[in-house]
Amino acid sequence: MPDRIKQEADMAELDAGSIASHERPGTPSAFTCPECHGTLFELSDGHLIRFRCRTGHAYSAESLMSEQGDNLEAAMYTAMTALKERSALAERLAERARGRGHEITARQFAEQSRDAERQAELIRQALLAAEAGPQSGPVPTEGNGDSEPENKVTQERIKKTG
Repeated sequence: MPDRIKQEADMAELDAGSIASHERPGTPSAFTCPECHGTLFELSDGHLIRFRCRTGHAYSAESLMSEQGDNLEAAMYTAMTALKERSALAERLAERARGRGHEITARQFAEQSRDAERQAELIRQALLAAEAGPQSGPVPTEGNGDSEPENKVTQERIKKTG
């Protein structure tokens, strides 16, 4: 068995000796491992391209693209949720400031609330557009009746976060 294939097999089995080895499992790439965020090394066998990190995580080009997409989607949902919470907090602070007669402060918090809502809506639109695919145009906002039903998974996830 060629040494490189044996090293990869040992890494896949999480053999401590192969993982600790200073020998790189391929050429360093510009990409990071979606699981451990370490450097991914590129391995080429003819036309086949694979990626592997030092801890043993392995990806085909397609599976790496898929994992990156999943991570991006999760980060976008996290950002949308954080912006919605920021909006709600800023609105609550605006109400409290109004109740105390601090109108300038109330307007500032209200504007922060609107800004966060607009940013959350932009992320929501990006998520829906990504779900619809590259062939479609802009995704209409909810309630205007101009679009076909959204993907049910995306629609349910958006309802939970916002």
